[in-house]
Amino acid sequence: MTIPKLYCGGFEEINIAEQQGTFSAGANLNHGVNCHEPSHFVGWKPFLGVEQYYLQRRRAGETNWTIIYEGTNSVYLDNTPLGGAYEYKTVPVDENGDAGIWSNSITFNVKPKVIVTASATCNDISLSWTGDALEYKIYRDDTFLITTTNKFWQGESAVGGVFIYKVRAYISETCYGEGSATVTVLIPQPAGTLLSSSCVGKNTVGVYADDNCGTTNQVLASFQCDGCFNPQPAGIVPGTPKYCSGGNVVQPAWSGDCDNHIVTQLIETCGSLGCRDGECVSQPSCADMVHSLELNLNPEPDMHHINYDFGSRNVDAICVNAQTTWVNIGPTVNVYLDGVFVRAGALNTDNIPQDVLLLPLAPLAQWTGHITIKVSAGGSGSSDGTPKLNSISWRNV
Repeated sequence: MTIPKLYCGGFEEINIAEQQGTFSAGANLNHGVNCHEPSHFVGWKPFLGVEQYYLQRRRAGETNWTIIYEGTNSVYLDNTPLGGAYEYKTVPVDENGDAGIWSNSITFNVKPKVIVTASATCNDISLSWTGDALEYKIYRDDTFLITTTNKFWQGESAVGGVFIYKVRAYISETCYGEGSATVTVLIPQPAGTLLSSSCVGKNTVGVYADDNCGTTNQVLASFQCDGCFNPQPAGIVPGTPKYCSGGNVVQPAWSGDCDNHIVTQLIETCGSLGCRDGECVSQPSCADMVHSLELNLNPEPDMHHINYDFGSRNVDAICVNAQTTWVNIGPTVNVYLDGVFVRAGALNTDNIPQDVLLLPLAPLAQWTGHITIKVSAGGSGSSDGTPKLNSISWRNV
């Protein structure tokens, strides 16, 4: 029984005799440095005659190891609960239940998950956040404010408006997790300052500042609506966000009439994919995918398809790069969700790597559950073709 060699993303050829008892970090999936997302892959070179593998993990500095995976795959998607440094090691077990020798360990630096909560009382800002780290750096609209070791911060904004506060949680000088929150800050005005006036019923009503960024109302004049003062011309209400309504992008706007009420103004008409988070949804391409995984998988001997277990996911787009030796016909790619077929795609070229983008059928839909991807050689029966699954990229919801 040999010693497996761990790495973080992509298979590599190694000489077991030379590499026995050694450890290599390899190439990172999404980063040029050892700084991984909370959800990351750990992989190792597969061996013949292995019934299954055990993968263990512990936080750096801890004594006890925990088995986090027992199975036949040689790659594992790990979701670490907290940020920091994590160590991994693995061992193969043969069909007789005999275990090999545990590999020495590899260390992954994992970004903390940072969730920021923000609030404002007048122009006093309060922030709090989650995520274990050595220190935290706070930014307002990408301008650095302060470094702290606490998980909260209070401060003031010199001006009113809408601001984005960002917190970076550092586990090392180059590795950090990030979260943000938006907060509206009011401008303190002297009590009694006339802020605006409008027509309410038949009366013109003034809005005045109070002592703590609030307002009070006072009737200025009583007469018919056609003679009242209208301080708000028709147009977008300043500081209000865009949102989705009827599949299009809209925003609150002043009506511009004497009643001075707020209406919904159309900002952008969206297409068939509709609207999400105040923006029209555009048709994605493979270049828009956020995460990727190099696989370079071939089928088992005498097989003409590849079944790849993609794991439990929540995605709205998958891009598969594949090819086949079948002459003049490209491979077929099928997606199964919890064992049920949901989508198919095909490439029209044979032994040349190509991308195929697979999307849920309904606009704004998503695939949530256990996903399996099957790549078959092209043609009817596929008895002579041999497919190859080069890589997978995807976009999380």
